[in-house]
Amino acid sequence: MATDAAPSEKRADTPVPRRTMLDSAVHVTLKDGRTLVTYRAGDADAADLILFESGATTAGAYWGPTVEAIEAQAASAGRSVQIVAYDRSGYGDSTPFSDWRTLDDMANDLGELLDQLSFERAVLAGHSWGGPICRVAASRRDLSTVAGIALVDATDEHCENYYTWYLWWMFWARSWLFQPWAIMGTYRQRKEGMLAKFPEPYRAAALEAGTTYHAARASAYELSKIPAQLRWLLDNPAHTGDINVTVISGQKMLTPGSMREKITNAHKARAERMGELGKYVPAHNSAHNIPNDEPELIAKECLAFFGY
Repeated sequence: MATDAAPSEKRADTPVPRRTMLDSAVHVTLKDGRTLVTYRAGDADAADLILFESGATTAGAYWGPTVEAIEAQAASAGRSVQIVAYDRSGYGDSTPFSDWRTLDDMANDLGELLDQLSFERAVLAGHSWGGPICRVAASRRDLSTVAGIALVDATDEHCENYYTWYLWWMFWARSWLFQPWAIMGTYRQRKEGMLAKFPEPYRAAALEAGTTYHAARASAYELSKIPAQLRWLLDNPAHTGDINVTVISGQKMLTPGSMREKITNAHKARAERMGELGKYVPAHNSAHNIPNDEPELIAKECLAFFGY
């Protein structure tokens, strides 16, 4: 006897992958023929631009959560802004460099990238080592086109700890292990722990772009030279005129006498030296990795330069 066929189960709708800045990669060619991979978001035709500079050893994908926060906050305010992050030379598909990389070189690359973007006002936001890169790049531009600089727990040349023999040795000795680790295949494993709480798809992209042999080499060159480059910056100050500067500083692990306290004190002192042009913003829920822990705070302060 024939039986009724079992009703077919209702097929679940396939979720549509959300688009992120990683889906809008654009290669920009520099004067010497190298290319930098940029990641675009927001309104490409907007007059206001926010450009993100990553810290040492870090690829552009690290800014993903902050970019999403900016898009949401700008949309809520009914405003348009274009957003760009990028991989420095050696990271991801950006062309590796052929010689030593200095702060001066990296600031020049950032300047060339800005020259190829269309905007009226720009905010430069740099995390960690990206802070000095933004400051030097801004000092070389028409200052009327720079609406502000956001220093996100930035490396500061006035923090005395960077000039101790211990830190110099730690930067130098540890950084030159990166390339052997990359060859042995363990560099990615070490980075995975650092990015354990970072959201996807940015975690995977940051690992992919930041753990190749060329990325390990770039990281080693950047990190090993930080103390020397900070001394260079002391001798060659980045004068930013009347540009407003916001200093966002991590507050976790802030114990008396700690390196964290000395870094935070340097951040406060920078904002104070700038008078009305300086603004100090404590990131209460973060230590150093504010782009991971408080992206909404960075977004708010970046948009504030435009009066959003």
